[in-house]
Amino acid sequence: MHGTLKKTSRKLSAVSSGRRLFLEHIAPTKNAQGRRFADLIVLFTEELGSKPTTSQTATVRKIATLQVLAEGLELSIVKGTASAKDRAEYYRINTQQVRLMKGLGLSNANVDDDGDAEGVIDPLEYARRGATRHSHSRHTQRERLDSEDS
Repeated sequence: MHGTLKKTSRKLSAVSSGRRLFLEHIAPTKNAQGRRFADLIVLFTEELGSKPTTSQTATVRKIATLQVLAEGLELSIVKGTASAKDRAEYYRINTQQVRLMKGLGLSNANVDDDGDAEGVIDPLEYARRGATRHSHSRHTQRERLDSEDS
C-alpha cells in the first residue's frame, strides 16, 4: 500500500451529487429567475445527451447563469430602460455564452478569430447603422443589387 492513495467511501457533497444547486441552503425555485436557472440547467444537460462530466456540469451552470442575466437585460432593452453600459454588457454576455455553448457542442454559432460570435453585432453599432445588420442602407443595397443584374 506504500505510495498509493486509499479510496474512501465518503459520499459526494449534495452539490457534487446533484441533490442541490448551491452549497448554501437556499431554495432557488422561490422566484422566477431561480426557477428559470434550474430549468435551464436541466434543459442544457439534456441537450448534451449523456451523463455530463464535472467540467461539463460547471460549464452548463455558467451558460444557465449567463442566459438568466441576458434575459434580464433583454427585458430592460425592450422596455427602453437599458443604458449604453447595459447594452454593451448584453453583447459581452451573449458572446461569452455562444463561446461556452460551442465548446460543449450546444450551439451551431461560429466564433470569429477576435472572439465575437459570427453575426452578432454590438448594439451601439446596430443603432449607428440605423437598426440594420448591414453597414449600408437598404436603398443603397437595392441599387447595388439592381446594378449587378444589369
